[in-house]
Amino acid sequence: MPQPTCPLEVSILAIAAMRHAAYAGRDGDIDEMVEALEGAVVLYEAHPSHVHTGTAQFDDLLVMISAARRLCAKIGRSDSDLVALDCRAQALSNLLH
Repeated sequence: MPQPTCPLEVSILAIAAMRHAAYAGRDGDIDEMVEALEGAVVLYEAHPSHVHTGTAQFDDLLVMISAARRLCAKIGRSDSDLVALDCRAQALSNLLH
């Protein structure tokens, strides 16, 4: 698959990853949910200049990671992988602020 080059392409791929995460969470596949969220973070790590563009979905990604952590707490699953993912995302967010 070719690498996205513009902010809109990055946003479209991020939305797809977050939608995949939402469906996986709904279906109870928490590991798949985390993997999809990580995919979105990796996408923004590869394109940090797109984090704060007008089309960016990055703030929504941060909300989804937080919601995934709450879901893990509710079902009694460790959220250590999501804590690490949240730290990566927060660092990326702060990189350009």
